Order: sequence, then structure tokens, then C-alpha cells
Amino acid sequence: MTRALTLAALLAAAALASAGSRPVSAAPTAAATVVDTGCGGNAHCFTPRTLTVTAGTTVVWTSDSSAPHTVTCDSCATGGGPNGDLGGSGSTYSFTFAGAGTYTYHCAIHPYMTGSVVVTASATAAPTPAPTRPPAPPTARPTAVPTAAPRPPAHVSTAAPAPPTAAPATAPPAASPVAEPTPPAPAPTAAPAVTPVTPAAAPAGPPLPVVVLSVGIVGVLAAGVSLLRRSRR
Repeated sequence: MTRALTLAALLAAAALASAGSRPVSAAPTAAATVVDTGCGGNAHCFTPRTLTVTAGTTVVWTSDSSAPHTVTCDSCATGGGPNGDLGGSGSTYSFTFAGAGTYTYHCAIHPYMTGSVVVTASATAAPTPAPTRPPAPPTARPTAVPTAAPRPPAHVSTAAPAPPTAAPATAPPAASPVAEPTPPAPAPTAAPAVTPVTPAAAPAGPPLPVVVLSVGIVGVLAAGVSLLRRSRR
């Protein structure tokens, strides 16, 4: 990348240097001469007698005459037309005509020497094309590494909870018809039975030998207990 930028900068600098080395076109010029021959019976004259130039042209008068001369505008404001001297052979005078029009002039020393300059509007100069910058060399674009597209997460379908099952309505128990109680039929009254009363027998006591044996056993146990207590003391 840096090498490509450096190359582009060098090419641009070369183009600018080439544009700067082009010669700048000089302002257009035209020439008139003061001569002593071929003047139609006059000793001196301007040749050519009429010049046609475009605005911005510089006219140079050169003297080939041995006599001094002037180039004086007939009816020009100061600085608005030619007004200079030609001292002798080889001398020159120049003036640049900026505006369009016809400028008549004469020699103040030899009034018969006359001339004119017709100035036309200058054609619009075509604009100088700007130097074209050479295109930069194409820069290799980095190859994009294909990236696998992320997989969308698996969609887990969540079943909507089943609506609660309504408890079956329990029908209220049907009211059972309450049977009215039937009054019992009157039972026949029986005549009370007469039970003969038997006199209770007197309880019979234990036989006498059993009583005597029991008393003897109790006496022996009591004597044993008494002896046991004494022996402990």
C-alpha cells in the first residue's frame, strides 16, 4: 500500500513539473515601421499605414529613417493611446492596445505622416486544461475470508400449558322425598304373668377341715417371717 502511494505521488509531481515547464504564451505583438522610401511623394511615412490587431496586442514602431519622428494619437486621453518619440534609425516605441476601437495617430514633426490601428475584441482564449492526474495503480483488495453464517438457535417449541380442567359440576343431590312416619299400630297389651317367688337359699360355708388348714398355713408363714426379721437384726 505504501509503495503504491509513493508511486502515485511521484507521478503527480512529474505531471505538475511538466505543466510548469510549458512556455507561457506571450502577448501578441504587431510591427510598424517608419521609412523614408515608397511614401508616394512624401519624404517619410508609416508602413503599413493601417494595422488591425486584437485587444491586448502590443504594436512596436521601429524607425528606419534618419530623421526623428513621433507617434502621437490624434484624439486620445493621456495614456489611452500611443504617444512616444522615435529618435532616429534603429529606435523603437511600443504601445499595448487594451480596448477595442480605431486609434488614429500622426508624427508631430511631419504632420503628413499619418497612420491608424484598428483594435478588435479579443477572442476568448480557450482555457488551458488542467493537467490530468494519472490514475493511481489499482490496489489489490484483501480477499475476504468467508465466514460461516451463524446458525440460528434451534427453536424450542414451548407448548402452551393446557387450560385447567374445570371440575365437573356436581349436581346437587336430589332431594329424597321424606316419608312421613307411619304411626305404629298399637300392640296388644298382654296380661302380666305371675312368677312364683322362690325363697333364696342361705349360702353354704366352706367345709371345716379346709378352714383349719388355712389357719395353720397362715400361722406358719407368720412365724417364719418373724424369725427372718430376728435373724437380720
